[in-house]
Amino acid sequence: MKHTLYTFTILSALSWLSCALPCPKNVKIGEVSFHPETQSFVPKQSNFKPLTFVSNNGKTVTFNTQTEKVLDRSSIQIETLCSRGDFLDKTTQISFVEAPAVNLWYTEPSDQFTLSINISLQNLGQNAGDTILIENVSVWSQDIQNPRLGSGILSIVTNTRGNDDNESVKNFISNNNYRIIADTTIAGRNMKNVYTNRVYDVEGTYIYFTKDKGIEGFANTAGQVFIRKD
Repeated sequence: MKHTLYTFTILSALSWLSCALPCPKNVKIGEVSFHPETQSFVPKQSNFKPLTFVSNNGKTVTFNTQTEKVLDRSSIQIETLCSRGDFLDKTTQISFVEAPAVNLWYTEPSDQFTLSINISLQNLGQNAGDTILIENVSVWSQDIQNPRLGSGILSIVTNTRGNDDNESVKNFISNNNYRIIADTTIAGRNMKNVYTNRVYDVEGTYIYFTKDKGIEGFANTAGQVFIRKD
């Protein structure tokens, strides 16, 4: 009986220790890069901030970001290798691949408008045997003081990395929101090969983005138009 109790105590202690010990560090298993098409959307380091726009009624708005460089690095989770602890002290260990990323968040002094540019790789898979990487560009604009105008989101899957037939990828692509205008003039500004979003509601915001200059303008259905100064 004493031997059984002793064995039970040892096993309980070992079990407690295994739960109490934090998981090891995450494991990097590789690196990936942007496809050239995705890279072509990355803003140039030389002109990514500040962004100054002039409205159709003469108002000047200058946006800035705390980010010091356009291109950053991110970790894309591939698999969970370890999970220990409970709600208060839970730790996990994952395997990941390192990838480039662009996360630019712009604000302006009046806090009326925000702009953002996000370019990244995402894993639509659920486990190591189901790794499904895609590359995506999102450009976003919002008029915070006029929520009825909502926000404008330009979204493009730039590369599926060979996963075109995957159902998760097809569903993701179905949420693409963009069209390309070959040549247009907006508030006196001529733009070519402009990416812009569709506005599905009666009210909303449009974004005008080119690979050469980034966000060239934004406008809303209330008649406000902001064009970037060169």
